[in-house]
Amino acid sequence: MTKSDCLKWANNEAEKILWLGRTIHIVIPSIVEPDEEFSVRISVVGPDQMPTKKALILKIPQQKGWRNIRTTIKVCDKPICLEKVSLKQQGSYRLKAEFNFLNDVRYVFSNPIWCRSNPPTRLFWGDIHIHSIDGLCQPYTAKEPRFGMEYARNVTFLDFMAITDHVRGLNASKWEKQRKLVKEFDKPGEFVSFLAFESSHRSGQGGDNNVGFLRVSVLSLSFTRTKLGTTCLFC
Repeated sequence: MTKSDCLKWANNEAEKILWLGRTIHIVIPSIVEPDEEFSVRISVVGPDQMPTKKALILKIPQQKGWRNIRTTIKVCDKPICLEKVSLKQQGSYRLKAEFNFLNDVRYVFSNPIWCRSNPPTRLFWGDIHIHSIDGLCQPYTAKEPRFGMEYARNVTFLDFMAITDHVRGLNASKWEKQRKLVKEFDKPGEFVSFLAFESSHRSGQGGDNNVGFLRVSVLSLSFTRTKLGTTCLFC
């Protein structure tokens, strides 16, 4: 094998690894009514779970029951949101899309969606145990609180989330910063963010406890270190 052939082979393998490491998110509501308009949100992340800069062309074949769906979508480093999509009839559905991979057609599907008149309940998805660099938990991988909120809202398309940093890493200024961020990102009906923290204690003395607040207007906290761990008091 010549040097040129080796480089060509290596480039092809690198491209294959990049494609195989991608994750395509196609997220839709879990429960809707017939003719109720909703959004289809799409993002593509690479092996590092960050939005990829390499464009991906998704083709959505015609599917029974769906309205206002574009047939071709180009997804790059910014998520795509298809507005005013709806379903005609009751039933269970998944949105199907296809893309080309090394001259082969591959398929990807959205989460399931249940369409029913007057549904007795609605289903929402979230993560209420997320750490940031503020809590000194896994500082080699954790990022700023704003990154966590942006990622949850605009990449994985969660409905709600809470950053629960360890009290041992928090102080009054960090707490106030997070409170302002929660207030900024909290948009009921679109995305809900909760103010929260995690209090860790020795084994047999309570372990890890996560505390969340329904209102962002919670009083300021005073952080105190004790033999049993770091605690906080309302003040």
